[in-house]
Amino acid sequence: MDGQRLADALAYEQERRRRLANVVPVPASGQPEVAPTPSLRSNLENLSSGLGQAGVNFLEGTKALITDPIGTARGAYEGVREMVRDPSLIAEALRYSADKAMSGPLGFGEVAGELINPIRIKGPIKRDIFIGEGAETWRSEAAKRAVELEAEGVDPETIWRETGTFRGPEGKLRQEISDVDARLDFDVVPEPKDAHKWADEWLKEHGFIWKEGIDVFSPSIPEEAKKAALEYGKSMAGKSVEAIPLQRAFSHAEFAEAYPDLYSNLTIAREPSTMARGRFQDNLVTTGGGGVFFGGKEPKPELSTLLHELQHAIQQREGFARGGNPDLAQRLVAEDYAQKYQPLAKALAARKSASMAAGEAYRADYAHKLRRLQTGTNIRPNQLRNNSDWYQYSREVADELGNRGLGYRMPTKKGPERDRWINEAARVMQTFIERDRPEMRGAAQKLSEREAKNQVRRADTVFRKTQPEAIEEAKLRERLSKFEALTPIDLYQRLGGEAESRMVQSRMDMPLGVRRQTFPTYDVPREEIIIRK
Repeated sequence: MDGQRLADALAYEQERRRRLANVVPVPASGQPEVAPTPSLRSNLENLSSGLGQAGVNFLEGTKALITDPIGTARGAYEGVREMVRDPSLIAEALRYSADKAMSGPLGFGEVAGELINPIRIKGPIKRDIFIGEGAETWRSEAAKRAVELEAEGVDPETIWRETGTFRGPEGKLRQEISDVDARLDFDVVPEPKDAHKWADEWLKEHGFIWKEGIDVFSPSIPEEAKKAALEYGKSMAGKSVEAIPLQRAFSHAEFAEAYPDLYSNLTIAREPSTMARGRFQDNLVTTGGGGVFFGGKEPKPELSTLLHELQHAIQQREGFARGGNPDLAQRLVAEDYAQKYQPLAKALAARKSASMAAGEAYRADYAHKLRRLQTGTNIRPNQLRNNSDWYQYSREVADELGNRGLGYRMPTKKGPERDRWINEAARVMQTFIERDRPEMRGAAQKLSEREAKNQVRRADTVFRKTQPEAIEEAKLRERLSKFEALTPIDLYQRLGGEAESRMVQSRMDMPLGVRRQTFPTYDVPREEIIIRK
């Protein structure tokens, strides 16, 4: 056994210490199934599979060394360091290899293949389910240390590397359990019945099928019964499944130890829908369906999907952010916006009212300014020209004054003639302003100059006091606009439970030594995750 393989085995054994021993699938009867007598052919097939798996692990390990040399080296270092701290792990690691080799041709083939390979870089294939504080195997001391590090301002990735604990998007702590020994015997899960099989069931119940060889299309079936049976079959297909106890088809020692009641009470069935790979509802998990959005790229898609759905079961148990469907995601986005807007509503209403008051005051103040230009003397040209409306209306004003005989251009010489030109220019400009902006009509009569200035000051005070709420509301609107630009499927993928369950699948093949060095990351922006409680 080379040093790297020993280091991986040591790290693996450390995780297995508290694992439930000898968990085996149990059939619905509650009695252990009798293992079939192995044949020479089956033994050779299992031995070949074990050697092949060892070769795959070796090739993937080489890939890991090339693509992530630092992470792989860290993994090896962590394993050796644990061996130095606790030499008894050497015996456990050797026992693990021996037990695996003695377990049968498959295990012997894997161990033999590992010894044949010149180097062993990648550790056992790693799948990870995230558990919470309600798990029987929750490491409370590690969680306590994680909280202490958070309080000290340590970043989440460092906390993860030190404690194996991280905080999810809804604020709850999580840890991982190993799925390396998870096994799914998908063949024992009953096939879902199609419409024709359900039709045959209906005909049997009603006495139209009384022996083998007769089905819904047999000539002996009356047309009315055939029609009724096919309608029943169509209504049942894809809606009803034949479930068996989860533990009859699935063995997962660490899941069973962490959540023994879930492991005992959950049932499993084949997913009848061609639009979904699996689902979790009540105490039922399904897998093995279609899935137009996933493509089935995993080497063991049924097991991968099952782990995804089991994560949903844990989410429900622990109060983690949960999954759902596209319609639910859209509704949650709207509800989340309304809920977060509510505490801001009073301040924002006051801000809106102040804005309206300020607008009225600004219009009144402006109207008084125009009046002074219409009646004043010794007026400087810039008092008119520095007005923003002058640049919009100056040509029209000049044309109107020219038609009145006052000249198209402002007199350059200071005196009564220029004052008169500016007085009339301001009066004509006000006419054009009120023509285009009706709200300016009568503005000077609503508030005096003093009242207008006081009203502006009061509005400014309200603006300053409600600025934090305005900033928060702007953030909410920006977040809402991002969600509104997404498709329903994109929204669905941002549900916290769905993102987390996909993360479980994405970490399936992560080397054991690299796992602690790799912080769990979601495949959607964390700030866009939709929380369903």
